[in-house]
Amino acid sequence: MGFEVDSVVVLYQPDLAKLDALISSLSAQVRNLYIIDNSSEALDVSSLSEYQNIEYIFLGENKGIAEAQNIGIEYALNNNADFVLLSDQDSLFPSDYVSSMLAQIDEWSEIAAVAPQFCDENQSGLPQGFLVPGFWGAKRSLSNNLEQVELAQAIASGKLINAKALKEVGLMNGQLFIDWVDLEWCWRARSKGFKVLGLPSINISHCLGDESKTLPGRTVTLRSPLRHYYITRNAFYLSLRSTSLTVPQRLFLFLRSLRYVVAFPLLSKPRVDNFHMVSMGFWHGLLGRLGRYDNY
Repeated sequence: MGFEVDSVVVLYQPDLAKLDALISSLSAQVRNLYIIDNSSEALDVSSLSEYQNIEYIFLGENKGIAEAQNIGIEYALNNNADFVLLSDQDSLFPSDYVSSMLAQIDEWSEIAAVAPQFCDENQSGLPQGFLVPGFWGAKRSLSNNLEQVELAQAIASGKLINAKALKEVGLMNGQLFIDWVDLEWCWRARSKGFKVLGLPSINISHCLGDESKTLPGRTVTLRSPLRHYYITRNAFYLSLRSTSLTVPQRLFLFLRSLRYVVAFPLLSKPRVDNFHMVSMGFWHGLLGRLGRYDNY
């Protein structure tokens, strides 16, 4: 049985060379490719005219990754897509990516989404494994077994989402704006009885964050002060208010997120800006103040 697969790519001030490479790798694998641009200035899209299945939607302002994804997803659902493939602007896909993802699943009725294994370009291109369910929340698994893995959560880029699940679970939480959006959707899907699967035999490269610093026992992914605000805010908000996690999982998320308050200002420059943004994120998370933050 043939499936209709549409893709949604969200842009924000993209590297045009990387974007061209992404489009070239993906356009022939999907029915429609919706490019949702959060940038303040529109791209020159004349080069896209060679592709017959690309629709460029310029938003004129940064509405956040969640809202941009939702706009693209709604286009796909309105055109009766069976699956929606999400992608960041700097991912790169093998030529058989979509067909390989679909071929690994025999029955989709209980599956919300499938995800590849990532090789982080900021960490020597090594496979990152998967985050699998545990009593206290997600825990990392680096198993070499190539069989499907049931996941607690998966990041957005490269994730192939079942349209049936989108209709039952709902779209992304636009109020989160960015960070934790993809993970929270997975929690919601699992709370409604769906499964999220990882496919260890399928690997793609992706940059997780701007840089990484290695500490004894772990590697910390660093971003801009504003991103640190959203990461911190949404982590504490979800730990206090998510209805898709158990009480122990929410408690663990809260305690584990305290590391952001220390690690981001300590490891990332400018330290004063990072301390201010992380502190503000912590406070807003406790208050439940969401949406776009415009005071940075």
